[in-house]
Amino acid sequence: MTDLLVRNEASAALCDLLALGFSYPDQELYSALNSGSFSADAAANIALLGDPAPLRDALEHLVPGVRIVTDAGPLEKLQSEYLELFELNRHQPPLHLNAHLYAPGQTDPVPLYRKLNDMYRAFGLELKADPRVESADHLTLQLEFLAYLYRLRGSMLKTRQQDAAARVREGIETFLIELAWVDRFVELLRDRCGHPFYVPLAGLLQTLLLHAAQQPAARC
Repeated sequence: MTDLLVRNEASAALCDLLALGFSYPDQELYSALNSGSFSADAAANIALLGDPAPLRDALEHLVPGVRIVTDAGPLEKLQSEYLELFELNRHQPPLHLNAHLYAPGQTDPVPLYRKLNDMYRAFGLELKADPRVESADHLTLQLEFLAYLYRLRGSMLKTRQQDAAARVREGIETFLIELAWVDRFVELLRDRCGHPFYVPLAGLLQTLLLHAAQQPAARC
């Protein structure tokens, strides 16, 4: 039980870290990159998952990129690169971080928004009608929700609510399937550019999701 709780929290922490990495860069992210705590926290939580080689290798590809972006310039430079990649680009369409853009044949995002909002509500969350809140299918929001599910499951296990914990486990498994769009996003990002931070960060994300989906330990 203790090992399962540790792995749940480590998974949640990695999801939070990746959500921070894919958010519009702010001082919190830049300080974490510059101090080395971003890489150190990732390494510590990967170790808590048993230090699987694919995750360790993905992090090793990311660490040099962290140093490159912090050595290359101030926060404002990373912000400009983020906007050019994911938000605004005069030369080519940006790779927005929204799931509906990567689903085959998905022209109307509304059904996906409804589906995701139903999932969020099923586990006690309601998105605010606030322009500062990302849309339901945004990568950072989805990662934060996955982190929430891991922690919710841990809480249920601690209090021995086995049926509730099993329901949350099923929610995690279902939501990992919803995140399958990340594979297409990562493919396009790698084809588009060789950004030293965002490309290996996407690789770490993809590796974590694959690792999570393959874990038999996801069972109560």
